[in-house]
Amino acid sequence: IFPGTNWCGSGNDAKNFDDLGEFNKTDQCCREHDYCPNWIPPFERKFDFFNFSPFTLLDCKCETRLFNCLWGVDDEQAAIFVGRMYFNYI
Repeated sequence: IFPGTNWCGSGNDAKNFDDLGEFNKTDQCCREHDYCPNWIPPFERKFDFFNFSPFTLLDCKCETRLFNCLWGVDDEQAAIFVGRMYFNYI
């Protein structure tokens, strides 16, 4: 989990749905992404697709929403870092 967030990273550290970290705008983006309804676990088949990746694959619409949400956070450096890590390295 990225420092200052409860939802950005593998899993979450939130006590409940409304529990956001210090970087709450960034955290809101990650929380929405975590609740994407269409996803494929690592090395499993779903929706007639096999995920060969060690990471969960999410619906492209959810990925686009995360990108746009993080891009729209203008006062938290955490959004830039989380976005770069997720979209450039994972």
